[in-house]
Amino acid sequence: MYLIHKLDSFIKKNILKKTKGSLFAVLVNTYNLILNKNLRISYVHNQNIYKANNTKNNRFRYFPSENYGIYAYLNSLEARGDQIGNDYLLDFIDFKEDDTVIDCGAHVGDFLLWFENKNLGINYIAFEPLPNEFICLEKNIKNHKIYNGGLWHEEKK
Repeated sequence: MYLIHKLDSFIKKNILKKTKGSLFAVLVNTYNLILNKNLRISYVHNQNIYKANNTKNNRFRYFPSENYGIYAYLNSLEARGDQIGNDYLLDFIDFKEDDTVIDCGAHVGDFLLWFENKNLGINYIAFEPLPNEFICLEKNIKNHKIYNGGLWHEEKK
């Protein structure tokens, strides 16, 4: 088990983090096939973003960079949702169906993954000022309100 952990760490740090584009996608997919994981990555050339797709249940997430993909999705989309729930202590909040959740600095909308894992239908409102992340957010979040802008007390360019 120790050897597998060391090999896993070596692959993530020395191979996957040093590749980009289609090669990154091929290497991640090979890695996941060997480990019998259901996550596949594709590279969207014309937008310079990636798509992580769970082949078992067709859940997906678009994301803007290789490092983010390794950090967030390499285990699974479900694991990413669970991680967010743990990081933000969401299990200690009594969310109910149709509650409204506002995500300021939404990045690519991963906060919503936890609610999807719990099959909890909420009203999700997301704000994301960065253009590339917003492109991914638009693709990831359907049937919710999203805004390409930041929240601040004064207008700045």
